[in-house]
Amino acid sequence: MGRWRRLGQVLVWGGGTVGASALGAIFLRWALQRIDWGAVNHALAVASVPHFLSALGLMLAAFLLRGVRWRLLFRGARVSTWRLALVENTAVGVNSLSPIPLLDEPTRVGLLTTQGVPTGTVLATLATMRTFELATQGLIGLVGLVYLPPLRPLAPYFLAAAVLAVVAIVALFTLGPLLKSLPALGRLPLARGFSLGVEVLRQAPLLTFLSFLATVGYSVLIGLSGWMLGLGFGLQVGLLGLVVLSLVVIFFTDWLPGLPGAIGTFEFVALYLLGLWEVDREAAFGYAVLLHALFFVPPLLVAAFYLPYAGFRSVGAVLQLARQPWHRMPPATASVGASAPEQPASLNSPDPGAGRP
Repeated sequence: MGRWRRLGQVLVWGGGTVGASALGAIFLRWALQRIDWGAVNHALAVASVPHFLSALGLMLAAFLLRGVRWRLLFRGARVSTWRLALVENTAVGVNSLSPIPLLDEPTRVGLLTTQGVPTGTVLATLATMRTFELATQGLIGLVGLVYLPPLRPLAPYFLAAAVLAVVAIVALFTLGPLLKSLPALGRLPLARGFSLGVEVLRQAPLLTFLSFLATVGYSVLIGLSGWMLGLGFGLQVGLLGLVVLSLVVIFFTDWLPGLPGAIGTFEFVALYLLGLWEVDREAAFGYAVLLHALFFVPPLLVAAFYLPYAGFRSVGAVLQLARQPWHRMPPATASVGASAPEQPASLNSPDPGAGRP
């Protein structure tokens, strides 16, 4: 029976990988249509190097802020900001290599739970960060709809994202703490740990709000990086337009399956959005390629350094957990559920690697 189950999993993941790669290849083909490569080379050659370096600096500052906003949610837990920034960007790098973008959360969980941080705590803070990201992107998108007429054709998508963000925030902070009280879910260590983790966040509204503000700052830095790069190419789109464009491209490439590294998908979405401003296609393609490199190369380099240092067993441990029933989870991941509600393990779980990079 186990053999047939493994075979089924291989077929599902294999089929999904093939399908995702095929979809990415279609996006790549669309992105490469009607491209004058000589004009692309010229656009890249005349692009401003100082503007590119400034954009890179802004992007690196945004990557560091990812760790700051996460650290604000770990109230009382001994997890360093530097470590969380490394974990965050390693997860982004690992996830970008998969045709199906589903490896970021397992990587984050694996890199922290194998060092003693309860799974429920990690998942509760991750859910909060994802919700804050969606809310920030929806908010900036709504501002873009008001002030940027070229974006009006995309109004239904921005409005849907804004509604989804509101629903996600309400559900997280109202229904999240109730999971441990449900007859079936309340007995599961993971659900109970998640519920207690959300309760901890509710007990520190100021820190949680500061984490939201840090998420807004992170999004703005990414947008400013895209704007700075756009200045280097002489794009006549404007500050708000390039901020919104950068966030929309990230949103789609985070969720859409495709080729590893979002090759083709990233360029297609960027070209489509710049086409709303009637930007020259070759300049837009050169801009998209460099923006793609700014978004993806630094996390890949961090992953190449940090994942071997932290141990590849981190990812393997989480994949192993995914194949086990929740009631048979090892103690390290069930520690939140075993803790008393008055003292969730998320407040006191040490980070054995705190103080190291």
